[in-house]
Amino acid sequence: MSIMSSSPTVRNCHFENNAGGGIYCGDEGFVPLIDACTFHGNSWSAIDCCGSSPIITNCLIMDNQSSEVGGGVYVARADATISNCTIVNNTAAYGAAGVYCIDGTATVVNCVLRGNLPNQVSGGGTTVTFCNIEGGEPGEGNIDEDPLFVDPDNHNFRISPGSPCIDAGDSTSVPAGIITDLDGNARFVDDPDTPDTGIGFPCVDMGAYEFQADSSCPEDVNGDEIVNIDDLFQVLSAWGACDECPEDINEDGTVDIDDIFEVLANWGPCP
Repeated sequence: MSIMSSSPTVRNCHFENNAGGGIYCGDEGFVPLIDACTFHGNSWSAIDCCGSSPIITNCLIMDNQSSEVGGGVYVARADATISNCTIVNNTAAYGAAGVYCIDGTATVVNCVLRGNLPNQVSGGGTTVTFCNIEGGEPGEGNIDEDPLFVDPDNHNFRISPGSPCIDAGDSTSVPAGIITDLDGNARFVDDPDTPDTGIGFPCVDMGAYEFQADSSCPEDVNGDEIVNIDDLFQVLSAWGACDECPEDINEDGTVDIDDIFEVLANWGPCP
């Protein structure tokens, strides 16, 4: 896909085995949003940012290869924001295979970068915070720990209970309007069994998938332990047919007035 002189929203797409990469973003002054997409097995770069300044969020970027640099994300003459992405097992001939930035800026936050060869990130314009990055990286909130993926051998990069990525991100850095993860589940879910090491409440998780802690208060859609106007707005934003989404409180396959009544009937602190 080539994005030129425009700022579209690209959401819920799968880019696989493309010889020229997945998405090319060109032309200055434009801010495309790439949300909840999967990039797998592409050559050159999964996402090539050359001029425009995309917001890349909730994406799984895996097993892409470049004959030069930036098998995952390549940033040149651009200002890219990369948040809550899982960037794993990408390769490049040299430099960074996860995120490579030259003559621009790359803000990387709330991401998981593992197994990218020869390096995870490089480039003087790259800022990394609140990420789980193999080999470590200077920056607030960064860690280098096994993310405890569910089944990485079979491309299941969701995180397991006890993962250090849970409640370890910066909620204030999540792009405006983003309330769900790559699976379509609620993006801000507090796990009561995990200490909060990030910023905000609930603290967002690192990576493309939010750990869905068991809840005895399903009306608390956003997981902040109180049923209030925020949960009401989240239900309204997901109105309509919905397959296993948290806003479908009564689990009838549709977010509708019945779910609104559930929220109103349980208003206040969760028990």
